Amino acid sequence: MSDESVVDQEIEAEAAEVEEVEAEEAETDEIEADETEEEGEEPDPEETEEDEEVELNFGGNKKTFSAKGTAKEVAAQAQEFADSVWSDYTRKTQDIAERAKTIEARESAVEKLQSLNGETLDAYSRGLQIKAEIEQLQGVDLNALWQSEPDRARRISDQLSKKQAEFQQVVSTVSQKEAELTQAQQAEMQRRIAEGEAKIESKVKGFKAEKLPEVIDYAVNNLGMDKDQASRDWALNPEVTLAVWKAAQYDKMQAQAKKSPKPKPAEPVKGRSSKGGKAQRDVASMSPGEMAKLLGLPG
Repeated sequence: MSDESVVDQEIEAEAAEVEEVEAEEAETDEIEADETEEEGEEPDPEETEEDEEVELNFGGNKKTFSAKGTAKEVAAQAQEFADSVWSDYTRKTQDIAERAKTIEARESAVEKLQSLNGETLDAYSRGLQIKAEIEQLQGVDLNALWQSEPDRARRISDQLSKKQAEFQQVVSTVSQKEAELTQAQQAEMQRRIAEGEAKIESKVKGFKAEKLPEVIDYAVNNLGMDKDQASRDWALNPEVTLAVWKAAQYDKMQAQAKKSPKPKPAEPVKGRSSKGGKAQRDVASMSPGEMAKLLGLPG
């Protein structure tokens, strides 16, 4: 074998070794790159959120808690949320109880008024019937009947006296029922007034003591309402009264805004007299050179 062949073989062997080393280095680089990517891979946002937060449902009231929080922190958040839910529940329960009480009072008043009206009408109708019977009996000529038929005259006279007594009893009953009806109507009116005052007071503190005169004056002077009616019925219509109060406050703010003084426009600087007695020109009409001269600046 010639020397050239030996050299070629050695060169090929060295080249093969270099390729093998490069291949191993490339494979090593790929493995390290894969490991680096795996180590630097960012977690899925949804999985992270699920891991960090837990949502609980308390009868429709939902609350999210941190899954990484300590037991003390979660307990504090849960207690705060429970207090909030209970406070809201208590408020709603009180509102429902107040409404139920109001509805019950109204129904009771209506039933009583209807009952009294019915009883009064029944008694009045009975009285009209008895009155008609009395008029019929009084149409009989008892003086003549006493001469011709004394027994019959006696029966008619007794019946007439009985009907007249019944009529007086009915009149007394009707008067009593009318008095009870009037008293019940007044009681219902007072209840409605108290209910209206409480509703308005809950919206505007100190309304009756401090703001009512202003509302009545506004209703009379601006809305044309009768003063006696406005003074008497304001609590019976709380929604209307509150609307009038808001309108009065709005008009007052509008009036105050109109009275607020407007800023005066700046007056132009007037010319001043120089030492020689000559009037200087208006600053606004001076050129930059004249302005510099006036201020003693170099031209």
